[in-house]
Amino acid sequence: QSKRHRSCSNPPPASGGKTCSGAHVQMQRCGTGACPVNGGWSPWQAWSECSASCGEGKRLRERTCDSPAPNGNGRSCPGNDSETASCGLDPCPGVPGRARGSLIGIINDKEFGVAFLDANVTENSATGITSVQASIQNLPVTIGPLIRVLASTFTPIYWSVANPAPGTANGFSLTKGVFRQESQVEFATGEVLRMTHVSRGVDAEGVLLFDIVINGNVPRILASADITVKDFSERYIQTGPGQLYGWSNQ
Repeated sequence: QSKRHRSCSNPPPASGGKTCSGAHVQMQRCGTGACPVNGGWSPWQAWSECSASCGEGKRLRERTCDSPAPNGNGRSCPGNDSETASCGLDPCPGVPGRARGSLIGIINDKEFGVAFLDANVTENSATGITSVQASIQNLPVTIGPLIRVLASTFTPIYWSVANPAPGTANGFSLTKGVFRQESQVEFATGEVLRMTHVSRGVDAEGVLLFDIVINGNVPRILASADITVKDFSERYIQTGPGQLYGWSNQ
């Protein structure tokens, strides 16, 4: 409320004159608009179901700005009204049908930046044969010919998805697609090439994800020679808990 006063002094009553008529104080209501109310968040709702039934998916939860709702020019709630989180589930059954990864490193003292490997895996249950068809993109023209005969580049793929013989297990059965492999390729001409494969499991679509780092030397004759890789076999033995040692002649 607001209030105002007046006095009977203009002029004041004198010589028996009457005092001023009416009230000397007036009051009225003021500030009839609502006071500003800043918004407040409600509690978070429960997380939604995972977006994937296997592999890695996403889940969502939400909240509303109504505890209280902003009013009278009050500020809205700070922050977001939703958030997402990864939900880790068991790997998808079977072996991955695709593989995808990055490839970086130095070959013959030449750094080739980041290349991208993509592979498709086809399993023939009738014959027991698993086929891997892969390509590497974004390689410099001077490096590409040196890579083409390095079957070890694809080791994490075919080791993971190989069709296991009765009583044996492939790499995916052992690791669920999460492992690290250190390789050393030694050429008859003396060059040595080292590779590090880091497999990061499978995503929500069942794609095997990995990164490869290559460092070392390759015979330069491979850049121009007409070379065909013959069939070869690999052997693996367990050297300790969670450790394998493998070798092959190619």
